[in-house]
Amino acid sequence: MRMDLKLLLLVVLAVAIISDVAQGQGRFGIRDGGREPDDEAVGAGLRAEDHVAGARKPRDLGDVLAAVYLWKETRFQEKALAPFPCPERHWLQGTMDLKRIKKHPEHVLEHMTEMVQRFPRCFQQWIGPFRGGLMVVHPELAKEVLKTIEPKSRSYEYLRPWLGDGLLLSKDEKWRRNRRLLTPAFHFEILRPYVRIYNQATDVFMEKEGKEKMGRGSRYLDFLDILLTARDPDGEGLTDEEIRAEVDTFLFEGHDTTASGISWSLYCLAKHPGHQDRVREEVDSVLAGKDDEELTWQDISKLKYLAMCVKEAMRLYPPVPIVSRRITRDFVFMGHPLPTGATININAWCVHHNPTVWGEDFMDYKPERFSSENMKNMDPYAFIPFSAGPRNCIGQNFALNEEKVVIARILHRFKVELVTDHYVAPVIELVTRAVNGIKVKFIPRD
Repeated sequence: MRMDLKLLLLVVLAVAIISDVAQGQGRFGIRDGGREPDDEAVGAGLRAEDHVAGARKPRDLGDVLAAVYLWKETRFQEKALAPFPCPERHWLQGTMDLKRIKKHPEHVLEHMTEMVQRFPRCFQQWIGPFRGGLMVVHPELAKEVLKTIEPKSRSYEYLRPWLGDGLLLSKDEKWRRNRRLLTPAFHFEILRPYVRIYNQATDVFMEKEGKEKMGRGSRYLDFLDILLTARDPDGEGLTDEEIRAEVDTFLFEGHDTTASGISWSLYCLAKHPGHQDRVREEVDSVLAGKDDEELTWQDISKLKYLAMCVKEAMRLYPPVPIVSRRITRDFVFMGHPLPTGATININAWCVHHNPTVWGEDFMDYKPERFSSENMKNMDPYAFIPFSAGPRNCIGQNFALNEEKVVIARILHRFKVELVTDHYVAPVIELVTRAVNGIKVKFIPRD
């Protein structure tokens, strides 16, 4: 009862403040960008009070409707989540210390790591008093959600003006059609020629005559060609708007996420020089006798220990730590019905740091977790840096190959060391970044 009363008061206060800002009334000290009104403005406002009173009634009705909606939405979430475990919930901050997070944003992932040790399967997560969702943190439960094609949650909608209705945000039949059309773009035969591009880009990064090499080679099928020529069974292709949405989506999903993966892999190898030396020996062996030092498509599969190191870095620092799904049909989860409209968050960070899955040494960097022998017994939903199920990342092989080539070429030329006294802690933005960035030293090999 006390929680309900606090919620009601919060709803009323929130709507009143929003209305105050929208109308410029200044009752809460929020007026005209925070500037204090002068006496003349106050006088004019008082004289006009009677004239605008009638005009405010529609807005007052809107305030009431907004309050009712916010109240019902919060109560809906509370009822949907009630069967599941919940950490201590503050009436204002929710289940997270928002004041601490504002000062130290890295606390979000620290909090997640603490929660998965207390609740190794799932738990409620409340951000403030109104926004709640279910955090899924165990592979068995993640599978139940990810094996469906439920659409992304409403929290992704802020990306729509930027990315359009591409694969990331589309749903239902449009998603199915476009996924079928775009899958051939990531077939192994299509990916093969891109290895040369990975090498050239790394040359540019290392300032090794990269620009001169960019013109070499023959024409090959690129991603835009696939988008322009793709046809469904009825002979219909993608519209110009759909092509633009997919280009924007792949630039977004393929840039920051891959950069995050490369950065954290180099950080881990700099932090663990023994593993770095072993990767370098492997790379040197593969590149032995090559004058141009370029890796080929066939070489990538030989970099087995590097692949293990890259995956272990992605386990510790998944590029996309959380993905959300919105239930569009009645869904039974852990024996409890979840109504249409409920939000389920698959927390890759927590799945990857779950001691019941990875053991008590889950915080340690141990690439051997991903040896072929160990992976035979690994739950396929225990390692989900690219999500999993039918809506997994369509470009994951492209990304992994790119990361391997870039890291291998760098380690062949340089020894990578940490920068002393530089604080590194992961923080959630659109992808997993370091709160102060990642700084490492590239030391040329003798």
